[in-house]
Formats: sequence, structure tokens, C-alpha cells
Amino acid sequence: MFYENNPQSILRFGDIVRGFLLTHSQGYIPSSAEKPDAYHIEVAHPKLAAVLTPCCTIAQDSGNMIILTPLRQIRSDYYFTNSHLKEDFTRINREMTIQQAIGPEKWGKISDEEKSQRLSDSPGRQYINLNLFAYDRHDLLPEYELKFKRLREFINYYMIDFRSICRVQMPKELNPSSVKILQLSVSARQELREKIAHYFGRKPEEDIL
Repeated sequence: MFYENNPQSILRFGDIVRGFLLTHSQGYIPSSAEKPDAYHIEVAHPKLAAVLTPCCTIAQDSGNMIILTPLRQIRSDYYFTNSHLKEDFTRINREMTIQQAIGPEKWGKISDEEKSQRLSDSPGRQYINLNLFAYDRHDLLPEYELKFKRLREFINYYMIDFRSICRVQMPKELNPSSVKILQLSVSARQELREKIAHYFGRKPEEDIL
């Protein structure tokens, strides 16, 4: 079960919400500059967004600050070229073998020598696409047409990108249940927690002793 059948009225980590404006700034202003160089601020109004503020922080934050990231359509090349992911796109949220990550179609076409090299380079199970987390299909999520070459399919899988996050201040009078669409199940929320922790917690090669 990916979503909670009986969601709470409060906001939780991983919730899908609607109605928020998200902003991104572009530009750099040197501290010595008298006037700012060229810059601009983008304001977006995504139909849906996901809450990335930890549950306990939401409850304790008197400033009503939450972190959001927009829900995006999934990558068509990932979906149509890998039957392992096409069968269940939320598998991208969990560690998998190199064979599963490449896909049985491509894996069957590479040489034995290359297979051995890839298995040596990527032993066991690992995360792929570290910055992405997929949301499962649900009747409350609108369908869209996914296209890849001549392939077409209407689906309602979505994904988020950990690199695209915004801080938003909610109005104090806002009732969370009025903006909340879906709540993750305990197991799905734990998968999100583990993957985002891995993404931000991994060591760069130059720091590995």
C-alpha cells in the first residue's frame, strides 16, 4: 500500500498538496557590488507538490514554514525502455541490482565481458537516479500522456526531484486538510525518508579515506 486509506488532517512528510506558489531565484550578486547584476525570480504554480519537511518539524514550527517540491511527470525513457520499472515505477525508490537498473531488455544484449565488468563495478543492490522519488498511481492524481518515440500511454505516476525544493510560509489560518490530497503510507514514507537521507548523506569520493 503506497497511500494511507485514512489520512490525518495534519500535514505529514511526503504528503501531496495543492495550491502553493513556488519560487526560484537565478543570479549572483557579489558582496562588493553597489547594484545587483542581472537576476530574476521565477514563480511557479504547480498543480501538485510534495511536502519534504519532517513530520516533527511541521508540528513544532510556529512560523508555519514548510519545504515543498513540485510533482513532475516521470521520465518516458525510463518507463518505456525498462520493463522492470514499467511494471512498477515505484521500484525506482528502492535499491536494485545492476540487471534491474539496466533492464532485462538491454542486459540481454550486452556481452558477457561487459556484464562481468558491470557486476564488478556495481555489486549487490544500489539506488539508481538518487535524486528522484516516484509516486504511485492513484485515482486522485490526473492522468497525462507519456510519449517515447512512437509509444504512447496515459498514466498517472509522478515523481519528485530532491534538487528542486522551495521554502513556503503557510498562512496561519490555512486548514491543512483543505490543501492535502494524499498521504503516504508508513512504509512509503519510510522509503522516501531513506532515499532522501541517502541522497544528502552520501560522501563525495574526495572525502572517502
